[in-house]
Amino acid sequence: MAPITRTPVRARLAGLLTVVIVLGVAACTPEEREDIANQVESAVDAAQSAVPDEPDTEAPATEAQETEEAATEEPATEEPATEEPETEDAVEESDAPVDDADDTNWIPWLIAALVALALLALIFGAIGRRRDARRSVHARISEDLGDIIGTGRWILDQGTTEALRLTDPSQLERSWQSTRQQMIGMEEDLSRMLVDAQGDPLSNALKSSSEASAGLRSAVDADVARRLDPSSADDPALAQSMRDTVQERRTHFRETLDRLATFR
Repeated sequence: MAPITRTPVRARLAGLLTVVIVLGVAACTPEEREDIANQVESAVDAAQSAVPDEPDTEAPATEAQETEEAATEEPATEEPATEEPETEDAVEESDAPVDDADDTNWIPWLIAALVALALLALIFGAIGRRRDARRSVHARISEDLGDIIGTGRWILDQGTTEALRLTDPSQLERSWQSTRQQMIGMEEDLSRMLVDAQGDPLSNALKSSSEASAGLRSAVDADVARRLDPSSADDPALAQSMRDTVQERRTHFRETLDRLATFR
């Protein structure tokens, strides 16, 4: 009877663990992968130490050989036909303990199942934590966007409008300095949010709004400085050109705010 080739238990255990790791670890971050790798190494060491030594397969073969030799020493008066079944049965019986010992070795499979479940729990837990962190970031960004959009619209509808309308130097300077500080604070908030939105489509909108606010602030700065300078010559063409620049940048800033509102 031809011997049955069986895969060693430890090889099957290693194969099962490899499949589980390859399927799940790809979804984890590098830090989570390192943590999982350390736990897998500990689990595999425990599994290998718990696996009993494989049974000695040479003893049954020796018994089969002794059975065959004993059969050949029988008196010649016995019929040859009765020797083959006895020898074949002896070989089959000698092979039986190897098959039973391998089939009933359930401890490594139990350990492999426990390790696989632990790995799956780690992987799904890491995915859940990453999803919650992403939701938290988006919720915070949405709230900050509401504040920025509100401040930006106030700057357009009131802050810069007063800066263009006021003629009294003291009122103009006081009003514009207050609006200017509001714009600087808003630009800092946009820059801070840009760090959290790296790689996100929102980052381009945040950058555009920050640049548009800085451009508008620079244009109003120049117009207010000209009007507050007593030595500046009265040049209607220059004054109109500077006012047109302010209006163009106000329009551009309003467009960037409208784009930001779509991300809330």
